[in-house]
Amino acid sequence: MSIHFSRLQEKKEENFLEGCNLLHSWLQDTLTTGLYSNKQLDKSMSELSSRLVDFGLPSVARKLRVLRNSLSDGKEITELVFPVFSELSLFCRMMEQLGSLDMLEKEDLLTYAGIPFLKKQIPEEHAVQDSWMYLGMSRDTEEKMQVYRHWFYGIHGHKNCLYIEFKFGNWNNSSLFFPGQIYRGAVSYFPSRVPVRIAEPPAKKGQLIKCEIDQFHTVEQALDHFAWLMSYNPFIQSYTYLLKDVRFACEQNKWYVFDNKSGGILLDHDLTEIPRLVSLSNHPQCQFVAEYKPHAFRFLNVIIDGKLVGC
Repeated sequence: MSIHFSRLQEKKEENFLEGCNLLHSWLQDTLTTGLYSNKQLDKSMSELSSRLVDFGLPSVARKLRVLRNSLSDGKEITELVFPVFSELSLFCRMMEQLGSLDMLEKEDLLTYAGIPFLKKQIPEEHAVQDSWMYLGMSRDTEEKMQVYRHWFYGIHGHKNCLYIEFKFGNWNNSSLFFPGQIYRGAVSYFPSRVPVRIAEPPAKKGQLIKCEIDQFHTVEQALDHFAWLMSYNPFIQSYTYLLKDVRFACEQNKWYVFDNKSGGILLDHDLTEIPRLVSLSNHPQCQFVAEYKPHAFRFLNVIIDGKLVGC
């Protein structure tokens, strides 16, 4: 019988805890040696990532592989390493305090490590019925995998939800949803202190409607809200906001988004897409659907005169 994680079998929990101890020891040794003086960093990351898969921490292993590949491409070591190492150090510190964590905090640790919560295990009370407006999609490439993040907004409950697809190989297109379209039905949130991700998208398609949403944020308000979410789940990866009063600025070939009160936040877009965003922002009735991942915004769609249009 497992001691700390109710949905893990005893042997799997033992392996998981051993893998966490291995990660913690490696972090301490690596930081004690120093990043720039560590000639074996590339090799040790490769060996550790392989062992962590065996111990049941596939997502942590993937983070290390992605970091290793980025470093081999010649990117700046401190800019890449410190955010990842900070996350991993916090993960290890929380694992040391398992006895004081509640069930949802433990679920967030398992999610971060990459131990999936099976759909059939989701309690029925986690299902939320609403009319869900499709806000847009964000796509990333991780190794040979395409990751599609689909964002919906509950018209009545004013809750965001996120449906993630992982696609491999040649047939890696995402499911098709339409911005502004209403999809009706119940969605089941995975257990978390900040429930965002859902097991399946709402299935029943409704009509296109005017986007009558009053939950708009300035850039400053969005950052404050994301900081509040992180106080409950420090491993939350992204969240979507409807931004108003948006301005853009360029500094040293990097584009930033800001409002009248906030400083600039990096814009995660190809440079060829920027002129259209800047032009749209001059419209007096323009707001943006934007996904925030720590330290950067990615714009998904545009709302003009209450109607969702492509970005």
